[in-house]
Amino acid sequence: MSMPRWDARRRSAYAASRNPSLWWFTVESEAYANGAGENVSAEDADRYRRAFRYPRTFARVHTAGLKGNAGFCAQCDVPYCGRHWRHQETATGEGTTLCPLGHRR
Repeated sequence: MSMPRWDARRRSAYAASRNPSLWWFTVESEAYANGAGENVSAEDADRYRRAFRYPRTFARVHTAGLKGNAGFCAQCDVPYCGRHWRHQETATGEGTTLCPLGHRR
């Protein structure tokens, strides 16, 4: 949900938690979301910037250290959205996540 649609309570919570001297980082992916965002240091912001520069590759995006690697499959070297990653139960009852080509996350 974008900020202009937030109610007064959400806007107040955002303003109270935001440190304007730091970078503000928001994440929304199939594996992780941090809601309205969070403050990050300049070093973290630089790491994210380097990780997501073009051309985007799994190896580069992986350096960001984000859960789910922003949807990238390490073997396909392409990102997939949450609709394409699928959860599969194994015979032992454990689960695994697979890309559309069947590579494990």
